Amino acid sequence: MRGKLEADVVIVGGGAAGLCAAIAARRAGASVLVLSRGSPGHSGATFKSEGRIAAALGSDDSPSLHLRDTLRAGRGACIRELAEALTEEAPDAVRKLAELGVRFKRRGGRLLLDLSPGHSRHRICCVKGHPPGAELSRSLARAAAALGAKLAGYTPVLKLLVDGDRIVGCLAYDIRGGKLLKVSAGSVVLAAGGGARVYARSDATPDACGEGYALALDAGTKLIDMEFVQFYPLITVKPVPGILILASPLYDGASLLNKLGERFMLKYSSREVEDRDIMSRAIYQEAEEGRGVDGGVLMDFSGIPEDILKSRYLRLLRLFMRHGVDLRREPIVVSPAAHFFCGGLEVSEWGETQLDGLYAAGEVAGGIHGANRLPGNALAEAAVFGFRAGRAAAEHAASERKADLPKAGELPRCKVDLKQAEAEARSAAWRLVGVIRDEERLREAVSFAREAREMWLSFSAEGDPHGMRLWSMLLTLEAIALSALKRKGSLGVHYRRDIPARVGGHVRAWMHGEILKA
Repeated sequence: MRGKLEADVVIVGGGAAGLCAAIAARRAGASVLVLSRGSPGHSGATFKSEGRIAAALGSDDSPSLHLRDTLRAGRGACIRELAEALTEEAPDAVRKLAELGVRFKRRGGRLLLDLSPGHSRHRICCVKGHPPGAELSRSLARAAAALGAKLAGYTPVLKLLVDGDRIVGCLAYDIRGGKLLKVSAGSVVLAAGGGARVYARSDATPDACGEGYALALDAGTKLIDMEFVQFYPLITVKPVPGILILASPLYDGASLLNKLGERFMLKYSSREVEDRDIMSRAIYQEAEEGRGVDGGVLMDFSGIPEDILKSRYLRLLRLFMRHGVDLRREPIVVSPAAHFFCGGLEVSEWGETQLDGLYAAGEVAGGIHGANRLPGNALAEAAVFGFRAGRAAAEHAASERKADLPKAGELPRCKVDLKQAEAEARSAAWRLVGVIRDEERLREAVSFAREAREMWLSFSAEGDPHGMRLWSMLLTLEAIALSALKRKGSLGVHYRRDIPARVGGHVRAWMHGEILKA
């Protein structure tokens, strides 16, 4: 069963980037349809985030200082024009979000600006709400709907439809209605998020399985920097897995300890709080060399004065108390986990890709963060480039006549137990393209991904969302491994044990879709 839909601008993804794009496109006069695997405004990375947005709004700060910190964290691999657009427009993006109804924490009527590792100034704007990411997501969804954007949840996109070198629409699947939908569009904005859920250890939501990367590769456009997967160092293992702990407690007296009780970070750096890539490798290595606890290390809060613990970390105290742990007396176990993809589609400052009419914004786009992302720059990127891509897509759609939709061709179908296959793929990703890599493991990852595609998937005119999900995971795994093999050295979040020497950020790994069709 099939149906048909049409819009000037179709947006794939219902997180911050997609919703900001929808808002900008509607304000530019375009009809807008948002397609999302989950419910727009109630799913995705934004919904689960801490709602922290980096913007140079302090009296002692400036976009040039923010740019300097961003380029330093990116280890010279940022595309400067993109980083400049991010840091220049982040303050205005925060103001736009506030005008759209997003509430921010304030003190004395002024924005409360927090400090995060890697930033030289207090510039983290904190969304107000419980939880803050959900507040941000819901506010943007309400604003987009109020402007007239149509939000279609539980409708994952299975394929981008291309006529020559031009995007003309997409094929989606209405999960609730059980039918395929052919969608005609003047422009498409890809804002489908990242692929951190490809890994066994991840704090990402279930929909972060790399679907945007797979759609782009299948359409024939370029991905860059896919080796740069950021692992967040402080994700809980025990007493409950998957909770992201901010670095703030480490500034207030908390400490990281191995099983010998050593404050081990000073073996790897001159500071106990470092950039995420350095902290992740340190924790991973402590565990790998037998000094870890349950695959991670201990995070001890007992050094934080009780008044500070109760005033600043009351939510954490209560959360872990519900799981039987009193942070004032007992440590928790934390480990690195896949958190964010710095790579993705190659884009211009306005989100344009190689394909006419295809734009990308948010985590699915690459090049902005280089080899490592600063805290707060993800949501800043989502807002800045979401607004930019939405506006550009609307302008493009106004200048183009809609074309007839081509046949979709063959689509992936899952022919094995999805849950078991996903578990095997995630285990392989964590083991072969995880925090620390080498050539042997990377080549094994490529072989695994290709063999699994042959065994687990079939292709027909009638695809299914399970097949799309598994196909996306395997393509993303292969893209990471191939990019990591291309980079003959280590840089930022990409660390090769066999080639630890740093390779310059100007050396860029890229690929077209045909590489992954072997």
